Amino acid sequence: MRRASIAFQTDLPLAAYGPLAATAERHGLHVSLTRIVAFGAAPAELVELCRRTAALDAVALHGSRPGRTLGEVFAELEAAYAAEGFPGEWRRHHQGGLTGYLGREVFAVPGEGTPIPAAGAVAWNPSLTGGAKSEDTALVSGDGVEIVTRTPELPEWTVDGLARPAIVES
Repeated sequence: MRRASIAFQTDLPLAAYGPLAATAERHGLHVSLTRIVAFGAAPAELVELCRRTAALDAVALHGSRPGRTLGEVFAELEAAYAAEGFPGEWRRHHQGGLTGYLGREVFAVPGEGTPIPAAGAVAWNPSLTGGAKSEDTALVSGDGVEIVTRTPELPEWTVDGLARPAIVES
């Protein structure tokens, strides 16, 4: 049995809200996900940022089709950031890309020529300054996109026909 390890990036106390992000490996394959958790009601500004980030994530997931390059999907995501009023925000954090045998096998960056395979996995990672991030791992094939890290027992928003994680409030 493989033991889990947890690494904390800070020793600061927990805030009123924040991301819980994980990449897990089993039988040599990786999945990643992030959920935003608020202790109490989430501030309205955070809710709005998370909804907008979920919309960015939906753009990337809808754009993920076999044969398309990571650069093509990235260009759509970059345009979506600008349309949401956040041009250049993508530069603050990696946007994800192909996943499977590593947390990210190939990162999506401008002009990246790596094609999405006929059957493969992606994990997009859009985020907005202020505490918003949306991330899941999805299988991509000619049949579409299947989100394999979906957590339907937690709150979700439907964005362009895709279930995207909403803020978990305790």
